Amino acid sequence: MNTPDSFDPSSEPTSRKYLAVAIGFATCATLLFEVALTRIFSLIFWYHYGFVVISLTLLGIGLSGIFVYLYPERFPRSESAGRAATASIAFAIATVGFLALFHWLVSTTPYVGTSELLIVFLMTVVPFFFGGLAIAIPLSRFTERIGTLYGADLLGAAIGAGLVIPLLALFGGHQTLLVAACIAAGAAILFARAQQDRTAAIRGTVALAICLTTWLVAASTDAFQIRYSKNQEEKNVVYERWNSFSRVAVLETDLRRGGWNLSPKAPPGGIDQRKIMIDGGAMTPLLAFKGDFDALELLRYDVSSLGYQIRPQNKVVIIGAGGGRDILTARSFGVENIHAVEINPIIVDYVRNHCAPFCESAYDLPGVTHSVMDGRSYLATATEKFDHVQLSAVDTVAASAAGALALVEQSLYTKEAFLDYFDHLTDDGLVSITRPFNTEDVGETLRMADIVRAAWGERGIQDPAQHFVMLGRREATESKWGLLLVSKRPFDATDLGTIERLVDDLDFRLLYAPGRSDNLPGILQILGPNRDSFLDDFEQNVAATTDDKPFFFYFRKPGTALLRAISIGSEFERQAVVVQDILLKLLFFIFGLTFLTAFGIPMALGRLRLREARGSGVTLTYFAGIGLGFMLTEIALLQRFTLLLGRPVYAFAVILGTMLVFGGIGSFLSHRVGSEGLRRFNQIGLLAILAGIAIHAWLMPFVLSSAMHWDLGLRLGLTVLTIAPLATAMGIALPSGMRLIERSSPQVLAWAWGVNGSMSVLGTVSAMAISVFFGITSALIVAMFAYGLSLLTPWKLADQPSSQ
Repeated sequence: MNTPDSFDPSSEPTSRKYLAVAIGFATCATLLFEVALTRIFSLIFWYHYGFVVISLTLLGIGLSGIFVYLYPERFPRSESAGRAATASIAFAIATVGFLALFHWLVSTTPYVGTSELLIVFLMTVVPFFFGGLAIAIPLSRFTERIGTLYGADLLGAAIGAGLVIPLLALFGGHQTLLVAACIAAGAAILFARAQQDRTAAIRGTVALAICLTTWLVAASTDAFQIRYSKNQEEKNVVYERWNSFSRVAVLETDLRRGGWNLSPKAPPGGIDQRKIMIDGGAMTPLLAFKGDFDALELLRYDVSSLGYQIRPQNKVVIIGAGGGRDILTARSFGVENIHAVEINPIIVDYVRNHCAPFCESAYDLPGVTHSVMDGRSYLATATEKFDHVQLSAVDTVAASAAGALALVEQSLYTKEAFLDYFDHLTDDGLVSITRPFNTEDVGETLRMADIVRAAWGERGIQDPAQHFVMLGRREATESKWGLLLVSKRPFDATDLGTIERLVDDLDFRLLYAPGRSDNLPGILQILGPNRDSFLDDFEQNVAATTDDKPFFFYFRKPGTALLRAISIGSEFERQAVVVQDILLKLLFFIFGLTFLTAFGIPMALGRLRLREARGSGVTLTYFAGIGLGFMLTEIALLQRFTLLLGRPVYAFAVILGTMLVFGGIGSFLSHRVGSEGLRRFNQIGLLAILAGIAIHAWLMPFVLSSAMHWDLGLRLGLTVLTIAPLATAMGIALPSGMRLIERSSPQVLAWAWGVNGSMSVLGTVSAMAISVFFGITSALIVAMFAYGLSLLTPWKLADQPSSQ
């Protein structure tokens, strides 16, 4: 057979230029579809279903490679571009059909159970299968061009990563899916042009017309209007808008006395409110404030306001300002200088520019300034000190998502975050955090106490126990929200007397205060000399979270989580369940599914013989290793750099874009290497990958910590500069490996592509599970082992005898 170096491209009619561009279109459409779907799943279901989308994406792509391997006679080289055109048409039509059926099944019904979810999961695989097929066919049939074609594949995905941000902001999730369908139809036309097949081009044009018509219907009617989100009907929506990491809906409501935890001593009456819903699962209130602070008397009785009643305060920073309720609370207590930090620009824009005449903008009151960014990033660049740092019920349940790839970490509640809070307090300054602190579910209560102990201790505080107070509701009620107050200096007798008087007057309960005999026993253990043994024996993992392991809401220990993972339960229902249980169940499920699709199905169909499998073992090990290692590295980098860049959307766009663009450059470079030096070039690339991952695992955390105070432009530049060399090396591994095995085992090219995709599925879920239980650095270490395994195989790739 022809080798890449001896093949004469003039012997066939397929256009090289159109083929590469068509592949770029197909991968662009695939990535747009994937990211838009993670946003829709996060909105309709819960955020952990974003991982399901990622896994199903890679599963569909992996299955397509296996299919090409199983039935090579259906994809002859001479007709491969035409077959790819057919697959692209199927991708486009399947996307339209998926959207219609998905919307009918889950967006317009009050409840979706396990059976409906399984149907949705099966439906999701179909478009990704056809999208993967459109890519797998030419990549496996034109291996002499693999460097160019794989580079076009990565660059197309990079363009998709850049487009998804403005498309989601302009059109929302459903219409972005239809944009992906249109691009897929465009890929079909380009594949047809490469094949010089007029009939296929006409079919592609018809598919494009269908996609455009559906898009027009979606844009001009309410045919795809979301009516239910997370089992809740959305009524009286007065405003709706999407961006790349959230969908914000403002709802009219008859709520007048809402609060995190209102005292039973609160006076009658209330104030009109609207609910600002973020992805249907998180809410921030918007009060009908019209300049009269006397109408806000109810705010003085909410648990979140106690931090303003202990010491005089002149300057405060509010992290997670949302609809502005905390701003109004601070101003009602006479605070003159208020800086509000809110990560979601849609919320700030609505409050400032669209809420009239319902209310006045809290962000535009005299003495109020604001920043639209992550709280940690703001504090890293701020030089001033504050009398009060306030966080009221702030969590990432609605603010992260980096394409749902880093959606469960919470960088506001780590030891390093509390170090930032400490450094920005005046000598009399306070940190107040409103969270569900109580005596029943004590996970958050004990973990927060340990974070205070760790952070204040690292700043040289000899006895952190004298520096914080925690309180909640006296009696069991529906509201379990409490308050943590942490002081830079020890609470003195005057402070404690004021706190005890307020607690008694408002009928709250002290869970912990210095010197009391009725403190919560677990907190005393956390602060005492036997902390380590207490944490070892305690049923939950309540140790302090760090930036390397920032999963504040995860309390299962690995052993307990493993037992939960292998048990049969209803975690796939649409409730806010323990996400690490979902991840481990997915890990076991994907592990089995990976080997079923990569080996079980080919053998069952009689298309894979044991002799052939044994002969291809080294080859497949190589592609399994680079597939697993790539996704482990990508997910870990997304998690780590999200904190540096301040917004999940920046992390997603910059990191994914950088990895894809420079991976494409690496692929193009591999194409320019001749056959004599290819094996050595492959090995050098793998060694460079190992060195790059090692740097990111052990050196970069110190660099990122030092760079947190840099301007955004410099932080973006640092991100690109440090990831680009690693991404370039990672882009070499797959095309150079395919060229090597094409000489010795050409019959397994498509199979190797499928195994690579299947292991990428496993890598996605594994990265998240490893990060949750062992830390982000551990995920990078496992990625090094995966690439190290691949490094052992290229020595034999070109020497394996062909089994043809």
